[in-house]
Amino acid sequence: MSRFRIFRLPIASLCLWFALFWGEQRGHLAIRQVPAHFFCSGLPGRALCDDAVVLIVREHFFRRGTAAAKRSLTMSENTIRVLIADDHHIIRDGVRGMVQSRGWTVCGEAENGRQAVALAAELHPSVAVLDLTMPELNGLDATRQIRKVSPATGVLIFSGHQSEDVIRQVFEAGARSYLLKTDRRDVILDAIEAVANNRSYFTPFVGDVMFSSMLNRTKPATQEEQQGRLTDREREIVQLLAEGRSNKEVGTLLGISVKTAETHRAAVMRKLGLETFSHLVRYAIRNNLIAA
Repeated sequence: MSRFRIFRLPIASLCLWFALFWGEQRGHLAIRQVPAHFFCSGLPGRALCDDAVVLIVREHFFRRGTAAAKRSLTMSENTIRVLIADDHHIIRDGVRGMVQSRGWTVCGEAENGRQAVALAAELHPSVAVLDLTMPELNGLDATRQIRKVSPATGVLIFSGHQSEDVIRQVFEAGARSYLLKTDRRDVILDAIEAVANNRSYFTPFVGDVMFSSMLNRTKPATQEEQQGRLTDREREIVQLLAEGRSNKEVGTLLGISVKTAETHRAAVMRKLGLETFSHLVRYAIRNNLIAA
């Protein structure tokens, strides 16, 4: 099978893309040890995937290995500047200690997502380590805003949620890594270094979730799902309201009038088909906008 024919096959192309993306975290030596059937196990069209796929992957990482090592060395020689955002002091203390143990700098700390965005815009850190569930602005929406105000800052989400949907949304928002708070210290430090070097970092668990998500996302969103999607501003308003903020407080935090805040609230309730405030709170909890 020729190289060009492989790229024309949808299943083989998907396998090859994932191998290259996943291999970015593991290094070319690790990917060179994977047999060909790894990329096609359990997939229709397995017979179309042979050693040629793995040879292309091996060749790719053999060529890129030296350059990647040089990039990592360059960043390691410089100080990695880290912004930490979590509403729990004990978590911030723990992450700060880990970061400083490598000789890196903690350039700022925030206790909510809104502070994290402001600090990222001011300090432009190498990496922002964000909790997923924070007051005022959750980690998902904070990630989107940080990517706008400080494009060079890599975002790492640090959370306890293991939901496939949450993990997928995190990467769609622009984060480069998703770690669980149960992950080991060395994994967390390796992830921070990878993100500082402009690379994504997957643990085996997250990698399996993402691979499964790619294979299963074949159905387009229904009209009902399309209508239920909120804009970034609407998500902010839902979170603030669910946290118990008044329309006046929402307006002050977002820099809008009370009347505009009330209009947004009514529009969100109508779009989501919600009738009461308790329904809005349940929606916010179910979609990880606030903690239960």
